[in-house]
Amino acid sequence: LYTSTMMLMFAILVSAKQYVGHPIECFVPAQFTRAMEQYTENYCWVQNTYWIPFQAKALAQDLIPHRLDDRERRQIGYYQWVPFVLAVAALMFHIPSSIWRMLSNQSGLNASLVLQLACQEQNVDPLVRNKTIDILARHIDDALMYQREHGATKKNIYIFAVIRIGKFYGAYVATVYVFIKTLHLCNVILQFLLLNSFLETADYPLFGAHVLYDLLLVRNSMQLFLNSYYTEEDPGAAQMEYEYHSLQ
Repeated sequence: LYTSTMMLMFAILVSAKQYVGHPIECFVPAQFTRAMEQYTENYCWVQNTYWIPFQAKALAQDLIPHRLDDRERRQIGYYQWVPFVLAVAALMFHIPSSIWRMLSNQSGLNASLVLQLACQEQNVDPLVRNKTIDILARHIDDALMYQREHGATKKNIYIFAVIRIGKFYGAYVATVYVFIKTLHLCNVILQFLLLNSFLETADYPLFGAHVLYDLLLVRNSMQLFLNSYYTEEDPGAAQMEYEYHSLQ
């Protein structure tokens, strides 16, 4: 829940920057008017830019690619889609918790109530602790009784047979819990793969992990940090050209 909420907040912040503020700022010729500058920035944002090296001499003409295929190879085309990707990531993080609530409610066991009663501070008192244990034991016993009476006769359709087997043998909640944890793990792995594909990080199959690994091992950490983050995948500066005709 916290992860999906955080990702959704980031999506809103980025989209506000893109659609309300100025998502890109361009260096334009001095003779450009304000209207021409705004048009240039809007055009550069819609059309993909291409990456240039992060050095002070990067603006030299010999370092700017002039061939079309070189520009296409350095093309940066993901910035416009960042809010949508963050929103999809938030949805993917929220799906396992929704499935958990949907499946756990069928067990007759109120897992959140059990955790709340078991972890309350009043359990330090032996009398309160014994009373809490009695309440939890009766609640769990009622849930198991419900499963024994209705689990074998109730005809529900389950996506995964292992969940149905767990319900028949009294291990429904544990089976669902392990299943949801597996979903969380698969979701994290899938999001790593999708993020690397989205960023097109060919040199860094796991971009964040490789950057942290290099920062820990390489002596010149600050320079490596700049070189790692201001690269083709996450540029500090980008360039594009377009033709305009003056009527003067």
